[in-house]
Amino acid sequence: MDAETGFLLEPMRAGIRLTTGAELADLDAPPRFKQLKAAEQAAREDLSAG
Repeated sequence: MDAETGFLLEPMRAGIRLTTGAELADLDAPPRFKQLKAAEQAAREDLSAG
């Protein structure tokens, strides 16, 4: 878990699950991936440094 960036990594049989915080939006609003992309980049950096 990275509380500073706001994501959680969880091992799964088929890989690793990356989750971020919730986004409140209208049901028909287009998806916004900015938060997920930032979390993915931070997770990749954390994993490559460790």
